[in-house]
Amino acid sequence: MAKHSGQKLRLLYLHKIMSEQTDSTHGLTLTEISQELSRYGIYAERKTLYDDIEALRLFGYDIKVRRKMGVRYFLGERTLSPMQIKLLGDSVKSSPVLSLRDRQTLMRKLISLGGKETLSLFKRDQESGDDLGAGEQLNKLCSAIAGNKRISCRCFFWNSRKQRIMRFDGERLILSPWFLELDKAPVLVAYDHKEKRFLTMRADRLIDLEILNADREGGEEYSELLSNGGLSKLLCETDATVIRLRATNVFADEVISRFGVGITVTNNSDKHFEFSVKAKPDSELFSWVFSHASDVELLSPDSVLIDYKNMVRRAADKI
Repeated sequence: MAKHSGQKLRLLYLHKIMSEQTDSTHGLTLTEISQELSRYGIYAERKTLYDDIEALRLFGYDIKVRRKMGVRYFLGERTLSPMQIKLLGDSVKSSPVLSLRDRQTLMRKLISLGGKETLSLFKRDQESGDDLGAGEQLNKLCSAIAGNKRISCRCFFWNSRKQRIMRFDGERLILSPWFLELDKAPVLVAYDHKEKRFLTMRADRLIDLEILNADREGGEEYSELLSNGGLSKLLCETDATVIRLRATNVFADEVISRFGVGITVTNNSDKHFEFSVKAKPDSELFSWVFSHASDVELLSPDSVLIDYKNMVRRAADKI
């Protein structure tokens, strides 16, 4: 009985494990989850873990499952994205009012909110050897946007040998930053003073960034971008499309876990059901359909079917 003394804490430790060790690119199998729980002196059978994961879902946690190279579970949507946590973390590290101990404690708590992807961001920043880390660059960008100031910087990209190649022949750019996207990779939307147009670039590919003592330009053009949907186009966002799919009845839980209960379901039968969702027809959706081809298939519209078939064809040609 002693080894079961911590069973009442099982759900709490399960949530801790999912929060700290999983994200959209890192999942855990039930066996791995069980092994992690055993580190806390808690032992659980597979059926118990199924029930616990469902309990977390019902409570509101976005626990998802990926059936690729085994069945793996991970925590999906979070309150803060990895880049947002990274930005907060760099603010904590550079805070002059916090003691070293307080900074270390807050950093551990912040990293635990984002899973392994967040941890890799901090490690990458430490290993880069830059005088000015990516997080501090983002802090400067936010300060420039809030203070209505221009910036000066240089821009680079990585080649296949992990070497930095300077863009624009290493020339310093004078930009007016207007929007910073942090949900995934950090993307800056800025007004280029030389070209007199808006452009987008990876914010973590900027170096030697300085805030200039000059007000931003491009305010009227930016307002126009917001009003006509141009900002979404700059960020390369594909407009959501109403997509129709068919799935096996046994796959219903996975469908609802991915798209939510707001899907429109029609044509129920003993084996299949059809449903409609408003989603982006991108590689993430296509990969999900392909990896579950025995349980789900695309029905319409034709344009999405063509894009999906082309993706599969390109993948097959590389084999």
